[in-house]
Amino acid sequence: MEYKSLKYWKNQKRPLKDRAFIDPLFPPNINSLLSKDEYGIFIDLKEGPIRSKKIDTINTIWKRCSEIFKNQKYLLFQNRIEIDDIKQGTLGD
Repeated sequence: MEYKSLKYWKNQKRPLKDRAFIDPLFPPNINSLLSKDEYGIFIDLKEGPIRSKKIDTINTIWKRCSEIFKNQKYLLFQNRIEIDDIKQGTLGD
């Protein structure tokens, strides 16, 4: 697999070729789902506990694009990255 990214932000490093990249700021774990910090404390103390009751953390399965689109080509972005390519959801940016 060849990586063609040209820019990295903050302390982001290119993933090793034998391991898939895991975003250190949004790792695939319960804290990311519930908007908690690395210590397990809600980032939004008012809304966090309310929203967390709506998320089924037990039955949530983290998958990569390659696991969802098996044997298919997929594009995260087409042509250039535009400001409206990412739609903000319940968790926010």
